[in-house]
Amino acid sequence: MYRALASAAAIAAAALALAAFVPLLAPALPQCTDCAFTVRDAYVVQKADRGYIYAGGSSAAYGWIYLDGKPLKVNQTAQCQRLNALVRGGIAYASCGGVPEPVEWAVNASTCRRSGSNAVLSGG
Repeated sequence: MYRALASAAAIAAAALALAAFVPLLAPALPQCTDCAFTVRDAYVVQKADRGYIYAGGSSAAYGWIYLDGKPLKVNQTAQCQRLNALVRGGIAYASCGGVPEPVEWAVNASTCRRSGSNAVLSGG
C-alpha cells in the first residue's frame, strides 16, 4: 500500500513540475506558403526583404505582410492582441481581430481601409 501511495505521489509531483513549464512551450508559428492561423499578443514587422510575425517566443517569415488590406511599409510594425493571418503564395494577409482578405479578393482594392482594426502601427 505504501509503495502505491509513494508511486502516485511521485507521478503527481512529476506532473505538477511538468505543468509548470508547459505554458513556456509556445507552439511554433507556421512557416507556410498557404495556410491560416490565429495568434494572441503578436506583432508584425516589415523589413526590406521579408515580413515577420512574432508571437509567444516564436517567429515566422513571409514574402510581405498586408495588414487590413494594405501592405506594410519597410520598417513599419504593428501590434495585435489577436492576429488573424491568411497566407497565400507566401504573402501574409493579416488583421487584428477581423478576417484578413487577400488583395485579389477585394472587389476594389481602394476600398480596403484600416477602419475597425485594433492594430497599433508605428514606423514607416
